[in-house]
Parts: sequence; C-alpha cells; structure tokens
Amino acid sequence: MSFSIPSVCFRLVAALAFVACLATAASAQDMRADAERGDAAAQTRYGMALVDGGGAANAAEAARWFARAAEQGNAEAANQLGFLYAAGNGVAKDEARAVQLFEQAATLGHARARFNAGLAYATGRGVVRDDARASYWFAEAERTDDPATLLALANLRETGAPGIADPAQAQRLYRRAADLGYAPAQYRYALALANGGFGARDPAAGFALMGRLAAQGDDDAQLSLGDMYAAGLGTPQNVGEAVRWYGRSAERGNPTAQVKYANAFFTGTGVERDLPTAFLWYRRAAAQGDAEAMYLLGIFEAGGVAGPRQPQQAYKWFALSEARGFRRAAEVRAATAGQLSKAQIRAADAEAAAFVPVSERGGAVASLPAPVAAPAARPDAAPMATPSSAPVVVPPPRPTAPVTAPPASGAPLQLHRR
Repeated sequence: MSFSIPSVCFRLVAALAFVACLATAASAQDMRADAERGDAAAQTRYGMALVDGGGAANAAEAARWFARAAEQGNAEAANQLGFLYAAGNGVAKDEARAVQLFEQAATLGHARARFNAGLAYATGRGVVRDDARASYWFAEAERTDDPATLLALANLRETGAPGIADPAQAQRLYRRAADLGYAPAQYRYALALANGGFGARDPAAGFALMGRLAAQGDDDAQLSLGDMYAAGLGTPQNVGEAVRWYGRSAERGNPTAQVKYANAFFTGTGVERDLPTAFLWYRRAAAQGDAEAMYLLGIFEAGGVAGPRQPQQAYKWFALSEARGFRRAAEVRAATAGQLSKAQIRAADAEAAAFVPVSERGGAVASLPAPVAAPAARPDAAPMATPSSAPVVVPPPRPTAPVTAPPASGAPLQLHRR
C-alpha cells in the first residue's frame, strides 16, 4: 500500500497531537495526585492549571485547592485565591476577602501580592482607603527583583492619581525592570528616554534601546522605531526607514502600524504610491477593530478609490468607526445613508452588529474578506474619489510623532495574578 506525502504528514500530525493530549492528561493526573497527597506547592500548581484551562467549574475547583494550600502558608496560593475573589471567578466576588488574602501573601514575601495589597489601599477597593498602608506595601514591593512587579509599580507611578504618581520614581522603576532584561519594561524605558515625559531625556539612548527591541521582533518597538525615524528623534530623519519599520510591525499584526503603513502607500511617502495596497492594509487594521482604519476603509469603499464603489460596505465601516468614538465617521455615515435603501441600511446595520474584531497579534491572523477584484489605480488618480452626493474630507495621515506607547500590559489599576 502506498501513501501520498500529504496523507502521511496528516496522519503523523494527528498521531503527534493525540500523543500530546495523552501527555497533557497524564500531567494533569500527576499534578492532582501530588495535590491529593497534601503538598501545598502541588496544590497551587494544580489550581493554576485549572484556572488556565478556563471555565467557572475549573475556577471553582481551583479555589478549593488554593484555599487548602493557603492554609498551609503557601504565598502563591493566597495571591491566586485573592485574585479569584477580586474577580468573582469561581467564587462569589468579595474584594474585602481578596485584600485579606493579598496581605496574607504579602506578609509571606510575595512581591506581586504586595503590589495588589498596596493597590487595594490606594484605591479603596475592598478596604477603606489608607494612603499610609498603601505606601507601606508599595515600598515593600519595590524591594523585589521581580520585573513584572516593578513594571506595574512604574506604570502606577507614571499615570496614577495625585499622591500616587511620582514621575521620577517611575523612570527609576522602569530602568530597574529594564536592567533585569524584561522586554516590556525596556520598551517603556526606551519611550521615557526618547520623549523625556518624566525623568531624564536621552533620545539617542532611547533610539538605541528601541532598535535592539525592534530587531528582536517586538512589534510595538518596531512601530515606535518607525516613529523615531519619521520624527528624527534620536537619529537623523529617514522616512524610508520609518516606513520599512512600520511594515515590519504591520506584518506582525500591529493595527496602528498597519494604518501608518497604509498611509504611506496612500500618500506615496517613502514608497511608491499604491492605492490597492493601502486599501488592503486599512482593511487588515479595520478587521482588528481600529476605528480610524474603519473610517478610512469606508472612504475607500464609498469613493471607489481602489475598486468598485461599495456604499453599503462603506456605511457598515462608518457605523463601526462611529461606535468606537471616531467623530468624523458620524457625518459621512449619515451622508452615505442617503444613497442606500432602507433594506440596504438594515443589512449594513446587521453586518456591523455581527462584526467581531479578530486580533492578528500573537500569530492569530484575522480572517479577511476576499480582496475586491479591481484594476490598479491610476498614478494620477485623485486621492479620494467621493460619491457625488456625499462629499468627504479625507483626514491627514495619522501623525508619526511624538512616539507614544500603547496601553501598558500591566495597567496601573489592574491586579497582578502572576
């Protein structure tokens, strides 16, 4: 009997997947067996595995294991159980109980629990606000060499409320976490050096650090490096290099970079003008939920800039952009509605209601509609051919400076699970 290569490959992959499933099941059984024997560390590991598996039932069982381990003095278990109570995940939400558990873990030396306890007292979540108590726990947390905790503290010191914010301390904490080799902290520190929004400003050092992160494949760093080239921040201005780094970040799924990359092709900045390519990049960013990309995609669809006019699709994208707070979308959506029947508007509204953004980041490529079959745009074509009944003003391309950061992963008012 003979097999084709694809057939053999499929069977091999299936077999490997089956073996992996067996190994995972065996590992879970081993963890549970160790937990049943009363080992607190094993109980904690098993509880964390259950939480990672998702679902309310798993979280409820995890809470029972965390409670058993916490009773034996396991700091990680107490912090994990506190997180479940704070979130109401698997247990009834009880922020007061969460704070008790965070303080229990913090007293046992758990760095992130110290941050969580400090945050609770600083914000009055589950306890009466107590700035002195908050300061105590934050100071204890600062003694750690855990970079994620230092980053969370730095974020809080940078953007927190008066009495919590301390820009100079924020920069020192970013640097400490960065010196520990923690890439998210290195990125934030590079931004601080480049912009000088708080603490010392050193654009050249910020550019060098951002370049190293970008070369390692960090898409936020690639985007920011592009901004630095575009603005001449820490390096001579080089629009071509800016666009190249926007492209690398865009390829990795960064929606802001995709809009900037599309802008480059739309305007012919740093690359040859190519409206169909701009259209495709706007569409990728829009599929991820970027409000500006949705607006610009609607402009393309309404005006037939890179293909046939599609007013119904344009209306959908304008509606989605408007719902996400992009102000200019409301006017053009209303103008586009005048070109559609009531049935077409209902259909477009239904499509907008059913829209679910799909992130490309982390390797998950968005599922996109098939490209519109259209002739290549003429090089001398008007920047935006708009519907005669709906004049549209095209916004300028998204600015490239100053360099700005996306929302930090360790948001200032977010508890630390791990």
